[in-house]
Amino acid sequence: MRKRILAPIILTLTIATTSPAYASQKPSETFKCPKAIAVARTVGWQTRHLQQLDHIIYRETGRTCNPAVIGWNYQKGKTHHDCRGKRHWWRYRECPYIRSADFGLTQINDKTWLGYLKQRKIIKHEKQLFHPSTNLKAAKALYDYAVARGEDGWIAWATNKPNGSGNGSQ
Repeated sequence: MRKRILAPIILTLTIATTSPAYASQKPSETFKCPKAIAVARTVGWQTRHLQQLDHIIYRETGRTCNPAVIGWNYQKGKTHHDCRGKRHWWRYRECPYIRSADFGLTQINDKTWLGYLKQRKIIKHEKQLFHPSTNLKAAKALYDYAVARGEDGWIAWATNKPNGSGNGSQ
């Protein structure tokens, strides 16, 4: 007599659910700098600010999303051509025609903000602003500082030129 073995049939039912953590995020929400925005979420930026922050990072890094970007601010009438021969950024800073420098993803200005960020113990040295989480923590501190003073939180990144360059307070 032959034995028949009946293989059990397993039925899998998958139920689609929405994760509460991303329930408020729009399905069409896309970012130009997704890695930076992922870090921003971890350092306290609210979801409602992420699109504007992404726009700022993309603009401030010259559309590269590179955390190691430095923006040099020259004296009136001077350019990078006046600072030849300085190969590394810490040597380039010695160029007498440089007024200030902007660091990292959100291009935080050294002359305006380093003292405040050091006082708040967010950084000890400007080169820490090249680290994405430190830069985005510092940017969040600047945003919160402006809001606490009754200003628009984005004032540090305001522009006065159609191409997005320049400080809005000038």
